[in-house]
Amino acid sequence: MGIHIMAPFYKLVMPEAKQAIFYPSLDGRVGFEAVGTWAEVRDGLGDHHEDVGNAMDVQIRTSAIANRFFNFYRMIFLFDISGLCPLTVRKATISLYGVIKSNNLVGNPAISIFESNPASNIALADADYSSLGTAPLANIISFASFVLLDMNVFTLNAAGRALLQAAANRDGIVKLGAREANYDAPDNEPAWHDGANPTSSFDVWTIEKGGIHRPYLTLDYVKLP
Repeated sequence: MGIHIMAPFYKLVMPEAKQAIFYPSLDGRVGFEAVGTWAEVRDGLGDHHEDVGNAMDVQIRTSAIANRFFNFYRMIFLFDISGLCPLTVRKATISLYGVIKSNNLVGNPAISIFESNPASNIALADADYSSLGTAPLANIISFASFVLLDMNVFTLNAAGRALLQAAANRDGIVKLGAREANYDAPDNEPAWHDGANPTSSFDVWTIEKGGIHRPYLTLDYVKLP
């Protein structure tokens, strides 16, 4: 009678995916308010910042002076996910509560999420204006699709998820922001318009607004040992 040896049986246990919501540890707007050419205003170092207040905005605007621009604004928001690290990022979205939108400048302004790199994790500075990237990290929301009195949801793409993963592997501080996505980010100068300083802008509430109006990051992740 032969001896039969059973091969060991291993059950593969998949890590459990979880979801968490994070509110900004820092948010606000940075800007270039001086009058200048498109290149001077878009590519300048910045001369304005606000990290206290209920609202922040993305904006491009023409000056009353021919072929000049001013009052460009971009948003910056940081999220501290260090309490969950180490982890593997599965999916992530950024939600921004729309307050006001305005467009009498260009045909199709839009907004999206971009990388930011402020000098400090606890306060904004003028020069942080020039720290935002130019490659969208999420879907682009057009002026027509940007909703008011509700959340605008941006789903991070592969590059956006990679940025979150890099932050999780580093110190857990996720550095993101928003800017106009069809003209400002790709350096697509719009035609100058005469009149009462034509503007394209998107306004959202900040963390200071509180309650359901706060920006937030929704993170689907797998916790690592």
